[in-house]
Amino acid sequence: MSVRPSTPPTASGVEFERLDADLRAAGIDTSRFAFYDQPSNMPATDLRELYAHWVQIRPRTEAYDAHVRDIVPRLCERIIAAFHADNWHGGCVEASTMMSRMLDRLGIWSFSVLGSTTFDAPSEGLCCGFYKHDFQDFQDAVLGHAWLVVPPYIVVDATVALQQWGNDPITRLLPPFVAAESARQISPHVSDVVSWRMRGYFDSMDGHLDEDLHLRLEPDLLKFGLTFPAVEVDNGPLKVRYVPVQIYLPECPLEAINENGEIGRSGGQIWEADVKPEFS
Repeated sequence: MSVRPSTPPTASGVEFERLDADLRAAGIDTSRFAFYDQPSNMPATDLRELYAHWVQIRPRTEAYDAHVRDIVPRLCERIIAAFHADNWHGGCVEASTMMSRMLDRLGIWSFSVLGSTTFDAPSEGLCCGFYKHDFQDFQDAVLGHAWLVVPPYIVVDATVALQQWGNDPITRLLPPFVAAESARQISPHVSDVVSWRMRGYFDSMDGHLDEDLHLRLEPDLLKFGLTFPAVEVDNGPLKVRYVPVQIYLPECPLEAINENGEIGRSGGQIWEADVKPEFS
C-alpha cells in the first residue's frame, strides 16, 4: 500500500538550520548518514532523537523525493522476499534496523521507531494489535512493533503482513507493506498502547479501569508525540494506528544485525544476496 498526499509536507527552514547548527557546534558532522554513530558528549538517547528530528524536518527537493519513492517500495519488496525465503515471521525490529542501514547506503535518510501498532476494521468486527505494554508470550519477545520514517513517507512498515498472525482473520485485510505519505495525526488512547489483558491486570490491582493507564506507563508519551506524532493510516476498511514510543536506531553495522540470530540471515547477507543486486 502506497499513499501519497496532494501536497508533500514541508519543514521550517529556520528550525532545521538551528538544529543543524547546534549539532555541528557539538562536533557532529551532519553531512554523514547515521551521524548518531559519531562520538559525542551528548547522551545517546538525546542524540538519536535529535537525529530523527533532523531527518524529519530536513528540507528535501522534488528530485530527492522521487528517488525515495522509487527506492523504498522496491526495498520493502526485497525485504519481504528475503524474510519469506528464510521462513522468518515477526522480525520487525531486525527488518527496520536493517532497512535503516541499507537506506543509508542507498542515499536515503531515515530512522526507525519502536512503539505500538493496532489494527481496527469496525465493519468486519475485527480489532487487534502489537502493544508496547503487554505480557510476553515467550521469553525474549519484543513487545510492540517497529517501523520506519523515511520522509516523504510518514510510515514505512515492511513487515506488517510478516508477523506471527497464525489464522487471524485480519490477515485478509492487510496490505503487503505500508508506505504512507499521508496519514491522520491522532491522540493515542489507552487501547493503542496497552493490551486488554494488561489493562485487566491493572484493573484487578487498582480496583478500576484506568483510561489513562498508557500515560502512567509512558509518562513522556504526550511530550514525545509533539515531535513524533501518532498517526492513523487507512487501507480500505482497515485502520492501522502507529504510536511511536521511542526512537530505535541500529547500534551495530548492517553486517552484525541478526548475525547470531536463531532465525533468518544477517543484514549483511540479505544485503549482498537480495538487496544490492536490485539496486546495482
